[in-house]
Amino acid sequence: MFDKLSQSLYSGNSGYLINQTHKQLASFGNKRAKSKKITFKRILEIGAGKGELYQYVKGGFAEYFMTDISSWGESEINKITKGDKRIKFELQNIEKLNYPDNHFDRVLVTCVVAHVDEPFRALEELRRVTSPAGIISIAVSTDPSIFLRVIRKLLVLRKMQNLEIPYDLHIAIQHRNNPLAILTMVKWIYKKDKIQIKYFPFRIKSWNLATHLIINIVKK
Repeated sequence: MFDKLSQSLYSGNSGYLINQTHKQLASFGNKRAKSKKITFKRILEIGAGKGELYQYVKGGFAEYFMTDISSWGESEINKITKGDKRIKFELQNIEKLNYPDNHFDRVLVTCVVAHVDEPFRALEELRRVTSPAGIISIAVSTDPSIFLRVIRKLLVLRKMQNLEIPYDLHIAIQHRNNPLAILTMVKWIYKKDKIQIKYFPFRIKSWNLATHLIINIVKK
């Protein structure tokens, strides 16, 4: 099921849009590394899938932990780890990360928070494992925004006709946390930190006119 979804989503125009999301997710940390001329000691990626985000992450690092809750994309990630021994793949649950406090300088989270059972705990865990002055970048789907549903109907639904369950049902099951709820939790959990919220693709501050948000946080 995940292989079929991945192959369909990453092809054609929908694939282009997803890769743009990856670039946007990595952009804040990339610019920070370049402007401040810093090297991140440890990077954590949550929701690594098949390792699609890695090519967009710029700036030096000593260790890069690709993690996911399942091993469905591990075979593709292994191709990356063979070429770069600084990279490790681990099974991790965002709601209970098996890492010490203040362990990572940079944390990247693909569209994961919308899927979890306990988003508040997940967001707390991200802050816990991030070091002071470290950064967290989170991509959040705006489902059920009007614009995202239009884009999905135009670019995705036709490609998803041969799945075991209807794609709309898959989305309904998976996207259990809406963007407004996630933003409210972020503003509470990270109230002591610096928060930047960007709306895409139009930069209009309306989740209904966006396909996704990128939330960047600098921990104090």
